[in-house]
Amino acid sequence: MSDQSLSNTTVILIGDDGPLKQQKSTNMQSVGTRVINFDTSATKLDILECRPQIEGDLRIVFTPYQHNEFTLLEEGAETLLVFTGERIKAFLAQAQAALQLLMDQGGGQLWVCDFDDSFAYHMATPSCPVASQARAAAVRSMAKEYSRMKIAINSMLVQPVQDEETRVMFRKASAGLKSYAMRYRPNTTDEIASLLCRFLSEPHLQFSGNVIGTGTGIVQGHLTT
Repeated sequence: MSDQSLSNTTVILIGDDGPLKQQKSTNMQSVGTRVINFDTSATKLDILECRPQIEGDLRIVFTPYQHNEFTLLEEGAETLLVFTGERIKAFLAQAQAALQLLMDQGGGQLWVCDFDDSFAYHMATPSCPVASQARAAAVRSMAKEYSRMKIAINSMLVQPVQDEETRVMFRKASAGLKSYAMRYRPNTTDEIASLLCRFLSEPHLQFSGNVIGTGTGIVQGHLTT
């Protein structure tokens, strides 16, 4: 099924701005999808108030965090725990609002995207293993409860993507990456966005509570434990 199937769909994007979020929005808008954007500061009320803007089927996507927990840890464990705790608390409130909107629409899809942290020791990419683990646990729990309401809830584990900003970074890290995964080939932001669009275009997704991994060669797996 092509991305054109998203033409009668509203997609709500929630989370940090970044190349992947921008590409998703561009891909969806190019086929006539109504896209509504919220950042990580959005409250439950903010999200619920977008009800009048929803047309057609509804899909809700949480985009990956753009911060690095390893950098926060250098400032102390308390700094990391406070920051991450606030992010997870906000996510749970936002997810509650998202699920309410999906129930009002009679079903739909909710995706939570996070970056794989396998590359944290090789490249200065966003890496949030604590937050990602917490969000993955929430996805599994929500999927068990809401699948009966025709809501499919899944995680997407995204390996670092290659674009103009990260290409030099990949070249510098190539020596270390060769010993770690000889066959790793980074995807582009457009490839990842297109993959997600294909899932979103399905009227009735036949799985829920799963982790869909992207990339090759390196699989951290912390989201599936």
